[in-house]
Amino acid sequence: MDVTIYTHMEFLYYLFAILTSFNTLIILILSYKKTTNKYVQYFLVSYLATFVMVVCHTAQLFAIRYLGESYRVITYVELIAIGFITLGIMLLVIRLIYEKTSIYYSLLMYVIAAMPMVFLLISAFMPTHMFWMGYRFFYWQLYILLAIHCILFVSKKDSLNDTQKNAGLRISILISVFVVIFIILRFSRNNFNPLPLFYISLNILLIKYGWQYFFSSTLDKMLYSNNGFVEKYKITQREKEIIDLILSGKTNKDIAATLFIAEKTVKNHVYNIYKKLDINSRFELICLLKN
Repeated sequence: MDVTIYTHMEFLYYLFAILTSFNTLIILILSYKKTTNKYVQYFLVSYLATFVMVVCHTAQLFAIRYLGESYRVITYVELIAIGFITLGIMLLVIRLIYEKTSIYYSLLMYVIAAMPMVFLLISAFMPTHMFWMGYRFFYWQLYILLAIHCILFVSKKDSLNDTQKNAGLRISILISVFVVIFIILRFSRNNFNPLPLFYISLNILLIKYGWQYFFSSTLDKMLYSNNGFVEKYKITQREKEIIDLILSGKTNKDIAATLFIAEKTVKNHVYNIYKKLDINSRFELICLLKN
């Protein structure tokens, strides 16, 4: 079979999407273990299922381009992944609307999430064209749920801190843009698959905001609850405020604006904090507080 440079590049494009996910997976799993936050848990379910879906796309591409045939079993696994993504997103949506999920909403979520699995059971008796119609339906269902989640997140953003708001809004914008791209490509029947590009972009955002978004509140509690730490290193009230802002992901310029002081003053305080703690970076500060 004729394998071109374009085929190799296309496969590497998919493979790179998978490779970028490992750091993100570690951040999400550690974050959930630290915070046991339900929103993080539901997001983790969706993310893991998305990871499986990207792997399925990569495996199917390899089979078609290099082996010359496609495998329906890979599509079956992909549909199961779509079911779990749907479940995770619906849980996120309900979480944004209500603090607690009623039994009726829970039942509805599990029924909708189980639809792809039920579809798999009856697909053996379906004509091929009906199978692919159902396959496309579940993707459209996913697009709609993603759009609803983005709208709800934006409407609830005022209840979040700055780091959560920045991360969440950027992820919502990313999802919205790619949902539009997916829809346009579906109607234009273009063969380009933007899923790996979306996944790479999502990983970059999650890696950028991961430590700030998921760990800042935990570290903040550790700082303020641990009076021995403050006494041991003789941390002043102003230095406590600056450490708190550092942990929330703010830059020196942001801290200066928040505290209404000069940026040079912030730098002097940061220098004194580093000197007292015998560290050289913000990352070391986070590690010190974690330990």
